[in-house]
Amino acid sequence: MALQDLTPQLRTRLSRVERAVGWFVFIATALLLFGFGYYIYHTAERKAGSRSRLRFLPMSKARKA
Repeated sequence: MALQDLTPQLRTRLSRVERAVGWFVFIATALLLFGFGYYIYHTAERKAGSRSRLRFLPMSKARKA
């Protein structure tokens, strides 16, 4: 369906919907990237923290862990 075939009222309504969908996609993408970044940060902190804790344990306790 060509945009020229629509009435002016439908064109205005369509552009509003397109704008709303664009904002939704933008916000959803930003949240997804933020969540992925937080996941990577949290996982790196967790893995790095377990390595540094094991480094300072006595050998007998490190073998059990």
